[in-house]
Amino acid sequence: SENVDLAVEVSLQPWLAFKPDGVILFSDILTPLPGMNIPFDITAGKGPVIAEPIRTMEQVKQVTKPDAEGACPFVGESLRILRNEVGNEAAVLGFVGAPFTLATYIVEGGSSKSFAHIKKMAFASPKVLHALLDKLADNVADYVRYQVRWLFKDHNNIFLYLVTLFSAAGFLADYVHYQVRFAVFPSRGGVVMLLRCCLAGP
Repeated sequence: SENVDLAVEVSLQPWLAFKPDGVILFSDILTPLPGMNIPFDITAGKGPVIAEPIRTMEQVKQVTKPDAEGACPFVGESLRILRNEVGNEAAVLGFVGAPFTLATYIVEGGSSKSFAHIKKMAFASPKVLHALLDKLADNVADYVRYQVRWLFKDHNNIFLYLVTLFSAAGFLADYVHYQVRFAVFPSRGGVVMLLRCCLAGP
């Protein structure tokens, strides 16, 4: 998603072929993490890998508040180009990972089938997990605002699409508020926020 031309091309392919009523920004959900002082690499065959997973309170304290404009300028530029390309023929949908989804990657060190580390943290070190989710909720809210600002620059028909994956149904009751808390920000006419919840895992 850091390659603007590629992100725009991939985002537009379904719209050019089938003309649906929405165009979704092609972007990885982990895109804002480097701006939070959480670097990661994409490894062939493994996907995203976070070399130093966050599992202690001291590590949580090192998570910073991102400057999306400085850390992810390519996201705003991609949204601007997409908005100009489709005009009023379709809604442009931004793309954001929800807090608990991001936390699973950050704590596990990448993708996981068992989510063993974050489950252990939830029960053995809940204060650490809550502190991490508090920061992620605030940071994701800022990232949402950043995308909305770009979508609103010259147009009024704007939609922001929030995507999340609940890693385990057992976490839903305890952590759903972190998934929706960041969705509450100063509203503006024409913004529709969709939170997609997928229950997965044991």
